[in-house]
Amino acid sequence: MIDAFSWIDDEKVIDVLIEFSKDKNSGVRETAVSKLGNLTESTNVKISKALWNSV
Repeated sequence: MIDAFSWIDDEKVIDVLIEFSKDKNSGVRETAVSKLGNLTESTNVKISKALWNSV
């Protein structure tokens, strides 16, 4: 499911991916963080913060 919309650089999608990056399931977290990492071309403080929090 995450792959279906993760290429869209939209605030709502970013918010959902950030929530998934906090999921209890490690596979969901790993995929969400990876997808957020792919969106780093756009300068977005929320993405940067979520990526740092995942470390």
